[in-house]
Amino acid sequence: MLITKYLNAEARFTGTVRYFPVAGASVIENYRSPDFYVFLLFEKCSGIHTVDFIDYQQKDLQLHISFPGQIHSWNSGSDTIGHKLLVSKSLIETSLFVTQFAHLKSNGYPVIDISHEVFNHLVREFSAIGHELGLPTPSWDVIHLRTQLVTAITNRLLEEVTDVTSIQKITHPVLVKFQFLVEEYFREMRSVAEYAEKLFVSANYLSALCRKFKGVPPKKIIDQRIILETKRLLYGTDMSIKDLANNLGFPDPASFSNFFKSNTGMYPKKYKNGGSSLK
Repeated sequence: MLITKYLNAEARFTGTVRYFPVAGASVIENYRSPDFYVFLLFEKCSGIHTVDFIDYQQKDLQLHISFPGQIHSWNSGSDTIGHKLLVSKSLIETSLFVTQFAHLKSNGYPVIDISHEVFNHLVREFSAIGHELGLPTPSWDVIHLRTQLVTAITNRLLEEVTDVTSIQKITHPVLVKFQFLVEEYFREMRSVAEYAEKLFVSANYLSALCRKFKGVPPKKIIDQRIILETKRLLYGTDMSIKDLANNLGFPDPASFSNFFKSNTGMYPKKYKNGGSSLK
């Protein structure tokens, strides 16, 4: 099972780009994605891929996108054939790769169905990157340019998906900035007023925008991001409740546990031990 075989090698990944072939069945529970981006291109596949506690059906001709720190589980069939590309955060986030997913730092579409034409385009780039990496003296300029092309194609796919599901699309520039700020400051900023101040708008205006375009108040968006990170850390690390509270900016374990219970119906320890079905 090549997917399982390569997980340890992935965890030790320290370069900018790495390629792995994928084949065969694999079952993994609550695997915390290391600190890089992963592009997983399936030619054939069946099963379930769970990304941050949401289930996605695995099918032929799909592109799966993994962000740093996400929690993954999967049960892939024996028919699985594909290609995996690991790309460092620095290459994605500090290079000239202007991509929707890197800009928003939000993996809203981790699984995308693709056409035969798009698959053939992507598989050529994945295979060429793998070939170049296997040379005695690989050209990193070539590797990085081909990786940039993969991210550009992915960005176009995400834009197409977003257009199709326009009802969920963030259409106001203030909300784009708000989501970016939540991703950056959710550990230290809890109140809507703090975010509104950074956005140079009133808290009431930010609330009106969130309700209009997202259907929820801004406080719910902030709290949901904290809850997601809590779940990631509960399943992906061995941190104590005290360490979790400290990591997420709570003054003490009690306030952290009460916050989590008020949003999920369970205390953190109970959720980790028996709440895996709670999405």
